[in-house]
Amino acid sequence: MGSRKQRVAVVLALVALVAGGGLVKQLDTRGCSKDTSAATVSGASSSAQPRSTGAESRDNKRETPPIDAVSATKIDDRAEKYAIIVPMHAVTQLEVMKTTWKIFPPCAADARAAQIIDLIFLSDVDLSSLDVTGGHCFQRVYRLRPFIPSCYNVYAQAPPYCFFTMILHLDLDRTYDAILQVEADSVPVKSNWLDAAVENILKPTSGEVWIHAAKNERGGNNFNGNGAYNLQNDEFRQFIIGYREWFYTKAVNSGDTAFDTNMITFAKEVGSFGNFSNTHLRASKSLRNCDLMSLTACRSAVDASTWGGATPEALFVHSHDLKDPSRVRSQILVEMLGRDDGIRQFK
Repeated sequence: MGSRKQRVAVVLALVALVAGGGLVKQLDTRGCSKDTSAATVSGASSSAQPRSTGAESRDNKRETPPIDAVSATKIDDRAEKYAIIVPMHAVTQLEVMKTTWKIFPPCAADARAAQIIDLIFLSDVDLSSLDVTGGHCFQRVYRLRPFIPSCYNVYAQAPPYCFFTMILHLDLDRTYDAILQVEADSVPVKSNWLDAAVENILKPTSGEVWIHAAKNERGGNNFNGNGAYNLQNDEFRQFIIGYREWFYTKAVNSGDTAFDTNMITFAKEVGSFGNFSNTHLRASKSLRNCDLMSLTACRSAVDASTWGGATPEALFVHSHDLKDPSRVRSQILVEMLGRDDGIRQFK
């Protein structure tokens, strides 16, 4: 690999090429409108301004987060670092998150910030405030803009665009060992869950484990995209670059925009399904996916007694029903957990 100085020089050369557009491949926008204002995929990486809890950060307005730039593995011996990333495509999603995190906060009110984990809002939405219950639990809380082109800024297209941005963003893989994607409808079901999320979900997402996520409750090899992703594995990065090309030429053109389940199809097509499903994809019992199940049927997914007791136990449950800020408290405590005092059961 050469000396550290040589590796630094190589990385700096790569960055220079990226800044000139040499290593950045344009996202396939066939079928999109010509309006690409503030969304052209070329140039250097964007860096969101970190902030301390409770204050809105100011975005760096440079064009282009490079979602397809080739980057090298981290070049220093920095301490381990993780992030929870929350994609936000509408203000109502932020309200759902504020409600659910107030019911089940990430840490105690008097806890000190964890030095190894940040909270990132991945959003082009003009969020009035990033002040959420439990923000003090994280070392940094900030917003990172994906700069979604107007042609992709719709419900079916925005989540996969954010996914590829999240996995292939240069600033993120230089900073974090692994990231945990938590969409607004993936809700906590236990108080003080942050330490357990780091130990049971993020830290095991390393080495040959690329993805640590919930398998679909309906069975099969599919998994839910609300999971942890390894940012320090070059083989995974190359896999995702190839998958993104396939996704926007085959899957999207056929009308299927599920970035998680399509990854299984892609792995089968390129002949890597065996290694992917047996080695690189790890099922998590801390993350549960109820998908389109009723919330009542979802109870078994959060009942620790159905899969071995209190450790490990469910931390997050994903359900497509959890989208209305005015209903989500009752949905979680009454429908899903089965009792209005369910908050005590899961503390």
